[in-house]
This record gives sequence, structure tokens and C-alpha cells, in this order.
Amino acid sequence: PLATRAFNGSLKDLEELQSHVWDLCAKEPIPRHTIRFLPAFYNNLASDDIPTPETFNTRMPDRPPILDVPVLRTARLRTSMRGIAAYTHFQVLPLDCIAELWQRLWPCIAFQNFYSRILAKSFAYLDRDADDDDFDNKDIDIEENYMSQIHLTVIVGIACCRAPADNALEPCVAETAGIRYVLAKIWSHVVRDARTRRICTEHLGYAIAHMLDFDVPEYREEIVQGVGGTEFDVGRLIVDHIAGITVDVADEEPTHSQQRSVLHGLNFLQICREEGRSYIVPHGALKVVTRLATALQPWINNHSKDKTLPSYFLIVCVTFLYENLRWQPGIDGVIGALAGGLLPLIARQSAPIDDSPHPHDCAQRFLDWFFDMLRTVLPGYLCHYTVLNRMQKSLERMRAMGLVFHPRSPLLLKWTHFLDLAHERIKIKTEFDTEHVPLKFCDNLTCHQVAERTEFRRCSRCRSVSYCSKTCQETDWITHHRRICESPVPDTISPRLLAFMRHLVHHDYLRLKTTAYFYRLYYLFQGAGGPCYITFNYTSGRVALRFEPIDKWPPVEVSSRSYEVNYPWKEIVERAEDAKGELNLDVMLFPDGMGNNYRVFPMRCSSPMFHARMKELNEQRLRGKVSEGEGLHLIRALADGSRGTITELHL
Repeated sequence: PLATRAFNGSLKDLEELQSHVWDLCAKEPIPRHTIRFLPAFYNNLASDDIPTPETFNTRMPDRPPILDVPVLRTARLRTSMRGIAAYTHFQVLPLDCIAELWQRLWPCIAFQNFYSRILAKSFAYLDRDADDDDFDNKDIDIEENYMSQIHLTVIVGIACCRAPADNALEPCVAETAGIRYVLAKIWSHVVRDARTRRICTEHLGYAIAHMLDFDVPEYREEIVQGVGGTEFDVGRLIVDHIAGITVDVADEEPTHSQQRSVLHGLNFLQICREEGRSYIVPHGALKVVTRLATALQPWINNHSKDKTLPSYFLIVCVTFLYENLRWQPGIDGVIGALAGGLLPLIARQSAPIDDSPHPHDCAQRFLDWFFDMLRTVLPGYLCHYTVLNRMQKSLERMRAMGLVFHPRSPLLLKWTHFLDLAHERIKIKTEFDTEHVPLKFCDNLTCHQVAERTEFRRCSRCRSVSYCSKTCQETDWITHHRRICESPVPDTISPRLLAFMRHLVHHDYLRLKTTAYFYRLYYLFQGAGGPCYITFNYTSGRVALRFEPIDKWPPVEVSSRSYEVNYPWKEIVERAEDAKGELNLDVMLFPDGMGNNYRVFPMRCSSPMFHARMKELNEQRLRGKVSEGEGLHLIRALADGSRGTITELHL
């Protein structure tokens, strides 16, 4: 009788039936006769009674549109939707019911999305002259989030086959214009609210999987419009969704649906990056994914009922980390991964395969990926001040947590080498922070005045050169600076970070001074002759020196994206020639996202002695008066004799 009265349109009985169905569906097992109540809800979804955006009266400001909504009709639609949601939340609908039911459900969902926007505008209209205390927009947000739950439950329950091997939308749903817009809009609502996200987590995983696997431009546009209007909004929403799952996983066991949604979300970001649309991937993505990988650790060790799920969930996260770190993530990406706990994550996964809590295939992949990170990815970024700052905090955190590598770990030797380099660079950073005094020469090449940078006067126009006096500035203006002076171009690297790079290059030059002299002599003795510059290559971690001819510019390691076409290399070379041996050209190479970058740090010395002596040795070699071995002996003596007697500074 209750279902009959509800079928015939009684709102009170319809609401009672909806509550009764929720109670039945919460039981184990669900009574078979529950499906017989669906026609009552179905009959109250008659599409010919549903207003559309075209027929809906939106007169404003004469009459708020909310007053034109048939309240009884709207209540029946919403109650029927709740009743169907109760069933589809717990039970899979028979396939023969889907197509017919969808014809009535979709107009209701489309109307509800339209109605919710009108509702917000109407309340804003009614409240335009009212006090702030009379109206709270949060009520609309709560209502919209609640209906988002209902819509999501219904759409996914009807549209998606639950068999894991079959992820296709039912054709009648997939071909519906606007379905992805609604799913995307629901997704953006659900992610904002922790309570809603927890309730909808299973269905949300299926929805995201179906949304993000698309090749049709119209589908992509629907999703973009649904989440905010730009593709970056999609990327931001994916990261926010993963951040929410990280919070949930800290308290509750991970689920297959969470893994599925993260997998498809990260695959979408990865495809965008591979297509050259890296701007879609938010800067905080690596940090959030690393935190999720860390949050999975307790379930891997001993708490999870499904022992393999957390391991394969972790595979999803680490795959994204590895691919993005391996393909030049940039400084922000490395800092984000370190801040998210990358080093503790590596330490926890360092056990040999036989002692690992993971399945063997997972354990081997983790060891391979982390070995490559420690060998080729992370060391190159240890020349950046901000990375070293974060690295120092990460290592201190590991010590506080008592984390150490497994004594039989295949990563132990590589970790030791990486740690030695990190401690060495952190020590240099500490010296830079506490003891570094920024000295420089006057930029007039005929002047050898050395003082702190703050005591010099910079050119008021380009601000790239400094002088000890007005006389030096006027003289250099006439002879040189007038040709290259122009308005300054903002550097992509801050002055402090640039100062640390200069300090690091100078530190390594002094440490490897004799080696640099040997390389210079070898360069001359090989018959290269002519002017050259030296590259300090930090892209692989430890610095590597190499001499290159002046006309071989830029260095081969520099990617075309990073090469600054307008860099005044020709003017700097001319400046070095005018200095007659008192200005050498040193170039620092470093990883900087999407390839390697460079900075030129000319080195000024107070005497041309080294240049003159090298020139003399080369002339003697050409006349056969000095051998290579004798030249190396003389160069060692020259390097030892110049220490403490000649002032050398990188500018």
C-alpha cells in the first residue's frame, strides 16, 4: 500500500518509502523484494513535468525565480532521486533497467544542477537589502554538496559496471551530452568537503576513472567547464583530491576505489606533461603524491587486510614520482618531493627483496627506481641553495625518526655516496650563511680595488656593474660599458641563490685549482690554442671541469629551452680580451627543469701572471723546448705559488 500511494504521487508516502528503502538496503543481505519499490520512484520522475532552462521562468529583478519553482514537483524529484540512490549505493541495477531509467534520471539531474545555481542567485537577490546575519551562503553550499552525493551515487550506480575488468560507461550514459560536465561539477563539490568525500569515495573513484580517460575534444571541454574553466583547474582538482585521500588513508585502510582514482588522476597529469602541457601540473603535485606514499606505509607493514593493495597503490605513487623526477622536474619539484618525505620513503623501501613486505615484483621496481633517483636525479640538484636547505631539514628529520637503511640493502652504497655529497654541500652552504663576505673587484679593468660589494656604486641604468669611484665609472663608460649598457632584465634566480652559486663555483675552483691548471695546459698542448672558457658541470652531482673554445657556445649540455639567446656572450669575450689575462670565463652548468641551464661567472684576478706563464709555456712547446711532463711540473709549482699571493674572485 505504501508503494502504491507513493506511485500515485503522494509526497508524504514517497518520503516514507524512501526512508524505508534506505533501512532495507542497509541490511545484510539486502532483501530481494527491495527492487520492487523502484517503480514508485521511477513514476515520480516523469520528464514531461520537469522544467528546463529554456522553459524555466527566470524573471529578475521583478520576481525572484525561486518563487516560480513548483515546490511540490521539486520535492518529488528530490525524494525519488534519494530513493534510487539508496538502492544503487548498495546494489547493482540489472542491465535491462538502466536504459529506461536513465531517460528519466538525466533530465532530473540536469534540472537540479540548473536549479541549484538559480537557488543561489535567488537567495542573493532576496538578501540584497538584508543584514548579513539573516542569510548564510553556507546553507546553499551544504545543500548543493548533499545533492552532489545523491547525483554521484545514482550516476555511478547506474552508469558503471562494477566488475573491475570492465570500466566502460553504459552507452546510453556515455553518449549523453553534458554528463561529464555534471560529473566534473560534482567532483569539485565533493573534494571540498571531507565528510562528503568519505561518503562518496568509492563512487568517486569510478567517476574519475571514466572522466579522465577521454580522447574526444567535446568531452574534454565538458570536464574543463565543469571544474572551473581551465585545464589547470583540472590539475589543481586532481591534486586536491589526492591530498584528501592522503588524510583519509592516515585513518582508514586504503581502498581499490581510492587507488583507481589516484591512478587515473596521475595518468592524466603525466599525459599532459608528455604532451608539452606541463603548466597543467600544479607545483605542489610531487609533494602531495610523496605524502600519500608515506601515508600508505603503516598499511604496508602490518595493518592491511589486503596485503597486496597498499603495495600496488604505492606503485602508482612512486611511478609518478620517478617519471617526473627523472624528466627534469625543476627545483620546485625536487623541493616538494623532499618536503613530502622522499628521503624517509626511500629509507623505508630499502630492504632487499627477501626481507621486503611487498610482493617481489613491487620490491624490485622500488629498488630500481630509488637507485636511479640516488644515482642520476637528486645529486644534480645539490648545487641549489633552496634544495640544500630542504635536504638538511629532511636529513635532520630522518635522524630524529631513527630511520636508517637496511644493512643489506642494495641501495646502501649509493645512499652512502649521495649522503657524502649532501653533507659536503650542506657544509659549504653553512659556511656561506655564516662566514661568507661578498668581496668584488671594481669593474674598471684598470683598477684593482677590492672591497665588499656594498661599498661599490652600481650603474644606475643596468645595475650590472659596480665601481669604486665616479672616476672609474666615467673611464669605463668611455672605453667599454657604453656599448652594452641597457635596462636590466629580471633574473629568474634570486640574488641570494645566485650568490650561493657563485660561492660554490669559487669554492670548487680553489679546491681544484691545480687540476684546472693541468686541464688548461693539456688544452694548449693538444694544439687547441686560442682563448677558452671552463665549464663547472654540476648536472651529475659532483663537479666536472672541461675547457671549451670561445667560439663553441653555448655548452653542449645546455638545452635549447634554457639557452638565453640574448645573453651578451660576445661582449663578455671582448671584455676578457681587453683584460689581458686578468679576466677568465667560468661557466656553471646545473639542472633547472626541462633541461640544463647555465650562469657565467667571470673570474677576475689581480695579476696576469698565470695567463702570461701559460702563454710562454705554449710557445716553448711549439719550439720543442718543453715537454708535457715538464709543463705539468711547472704548472704545479705555479698553482702552489699563486695561493695567497694573487687575489681571485668570481664576479
